[in-house]
Amino acid sequence: MSKRKQVLLKYVIEEYLESGSPIGSQTLKTLSNLSVSSATIRNGFKSLVDDGFLLQPHISSGRVPSFLALKDYWRSTLELGSEKTLSNAQKLKDFSEEIGCFVSSIQVQSLRLSGVENYEDKFLILRFGDEEVLARYVPQLFRFLNELIGMSLGDIQSIAHQVHAKELLQSLAGINQNAIFYGAKFLAPLMEEKRGEKLFFEIIEGSIFERLSNGIYFEEVLPKGYVLFIQDVLIEEKKSRVLFCGALNRDYRKIKWKGE
Repeated sequence: MSKRKQVLLKYVIEEYLESGSPIGSQTLKTLSNLSVSSATIRNGFKSLVDDGFLLQPHISSGRVPSFLALKDYWRSTLELGSEKTLSNAQKLKDFSEEIGCFVSSIQVQSLRLSGVENYEDKFLILRFGDEEVLARYVPQLFRFLNELIGMSLGDIQSIAHQVHAKELLQSLAGINQNAIFYGAKFLAPLMEEKRGEKLFFEIIEGSIFERLSNGIYFEEVLPKGYVLFIQDVLIEEKKSRVLFCGALNRDYRKIKWKGE
């Protein structure tokens, strides 16, 4: 894509996120102060429509960004690498209400598997510091867990998901992670999608954190038209993981971390 079209598409997306309405060539020229004619913008619009980055809902209307354009935009705009900071958890509720999306968080406890004890071939005692978790005794599981001693709770949960160790995951879920969430109503449309109900409760209950690492996700996890991203955040000086999930056309630029 040429530099001119990249700039034009960025302006359309950002104006669309602001207004929620289709963007016309004259409107864009007025709002963005682009130093090109409306005719040039219209030609750019046509090219971007042909490329699949813009859509024209009606013949006489302006253009809106496609799912493809919005996915590319959020991949390049959301900074998910370094740990962010929030002064208080109330900010998560504010983000949910202002953006119109679901937000949840869990505290990241620095728990590591320190030992596994077999109690009379009846059950296993998994020790995570001062916390103990019980699991049904299975010889293969006992050997498997001994190989994981020293690993973090989160890493063990991820591995358990990969090998479909459902009973182990249920046992580990008993460790309190202080999960909170806001804006469940914004995920309600998921219930109408195929297999959406299962995904809805996985996100609401927080078990989604166990199988997804930090990063951004689209159709590989969600129905088309949605985005989900997870970020490390220090909330009130406590290490946490925060999840945002909602429609692609919500304005996630409104997320402001401490110091930004």
